[in-house]
Amino acid sequence: MNPTRVPIEKKESVRWSDNLRQSIGLLGNPARCVHVGDRKSDIFELYCLTRDQGAHFIVLMQKDRLVVAVAGCAVV
Repeated sequence: MNPTRVPIEKKESVRWSDNLRQSIGLLGNPARCVHVGDRKSDIFELYCLTRDQGAHFIVLMQKDRLVVAVAGCAVV
């Protein structure tokens, strides 16, 4: 099975999105939230969710990545 074809909801990495939603719900002000993730949080759906929620996300990477904007989301 190709892991890039599996929906985010069926991946272990969905926990990043769940935690983002939960913390925004608890704090109530997404614009004040800056989420920090390790390289395992390098997930396109997470970047889009963060933008849609009005929050911010920093991903710590081991290697430099090329970033371009596509439909308002950063793509690495």
